[in-house]
Amino acid sequence: MTAGVTENLRKVTSYAAKHEARFMKLLTEQTEDGCKRRNAARKKELEAAEKRIADLSAIFKRLYEDSVVGRISDERFTELSADYEAEQKELKEKAALQGELSKMMEATAR
Repeated sequence: MTAGVTENLRKVTSYAAKHEARFMKLLTEQTEDGCKRRNAARKKELEAAEKRIADLSAIFKRLYEDSVVGRISDERFTELSADYEAEQKELKEKAALQGELSKMMEATAR
């Protein structure tokens, strides 16, 4: 197994030495593609977090209305609202961090 890895490494370094400009271009393209995929994944996570934050706001409003009209007990309201608020706070913090990360990644990509 080590012999195969060593041989493969020799081939790559030989190619890089003979075709340095082409090798650097390929390497740069692969790095950029990786960054684009990571940024796309972060953007998708950020959008999902923002959607869940909005969903939680709507859930909390319905929960409050259910409490006001007596469909659920005050204890249950307190328990559920605390859970939803904690989840929403966590998502907002995560979304803020992801937003900052995305801005930093875009700035370095330029």
